[in-house]
Amino acid sequence: MFRAWIFYPLVALAAAALIAISFGPAPFRAAPAPQTGARQEGALVFTADALAQAFPGGGATSVVYKGWSPTGFRVSTPPGTSQPGPEAARLKLTPDAAQALVGKALIVEVLVRPVPLTTAPEIAIGLESGGAISWARSPISPEPALVRLTFPPVSGPIDSIALMPLVPSTDRPLSVEIGEIRIRPQP
Repeated sequence: MFRAWIFYPLVALAAAALIAISFGPAPFRAAPAPQTGARQEGALVFTADALAQAFPGGGATSVVYKGWSPTGFRVSTPPGTSQPGPEAARLKLTPDAAQALVGKALIVEVLVRPVPLTTAPEIAIGLESGGAISWARSPISPEPALVRLTFPPVSGPIDSIALMPLVPSTDRPLSVEIGEIRIRPQP
């Protein structure tokens, strides 16, 4: 009788632990929040950890994990979205990060990884300042690549970086994975 009092509760605890571990880190994802970014060689860098706290847009978003560490931010867009718009996913910036970019012409470099079978053909990156978004577009390579876009100076602080895959008329949503974003002033 004593064995049953110890054995069965331990089995139940082990089963509950296995079930909780099988969910992976997704249930423990941090809530979306503004990001400061790290300073590296004069650039403001947003790694996968920062991208994991981006605000979702009108399409589906998810964080890609390797083990328990985020490695990227996957963004998808509904079929027929060929123009960038306000439904884009956004990486909001803290006031300190936003102020560091005011009045400078910028180069935005985005590490883009294609998603097997559902890679969007083009991505639009936008800098939002005071509700207005300045957009730039680039085709997506079938291999992981660094997309480099230039932006003119923005008069006010940059509130967020908008990310939106562009999808021609298809019958399914298409997506792209973002691994890192670097913003630096143009020389």
